[in-house]
Amino acid sequence: MVRLPHDARGQDPDVLLTPSVAFDWGLVEKSIPLLGAGLLTTIRICLLAMLVGLVLGGLLGLASLSRFAPLRWAVTAYVDFIRGTPLLIQIFLVYFALPVVGVNLPEFWAGVIALYYYATISFLAWLSRWIERRLPVW
Repeated sequence: MVRLPHDARGQDPDVLLTPSVAFDWGLVEKSIPLLGAGLLTTIRICLLAMLVGLVLGGLLGLASLSRFAPLRWAVTAYVDFIRGTPLLIQIFLVYFALPVVGVNLPEFWAGVIALYYYATISFLAWLSRWIERRLPVW
């Protein structure tokens, strides 16, 4: 007879209720300051990426409204490429591929650049294009 690990037949019920590994609350207590520092760093990266992306995304949005067709095509290609690529791939490209071509960034700035390229610039450029097409011309 083959017994599966979750098969409770023939075992003492008290054994099933007690965990086999004790949880170490001391480790959680020691980790709270590190988690707090990580949370603050994440908030700083997000805020900085939003501020930079707001400006650059607005400029890309205005460029997408240009009468100069090659500029519109370039912005459209950029926005479609960025929005079509998963964020994790873009983070890997910024963090691992840029040093290969000679651009070495600290971890903080690599996170800011990856996030504002993905989330803010491309989405704000797309949003400004969408808004312009939906608003009536005065």
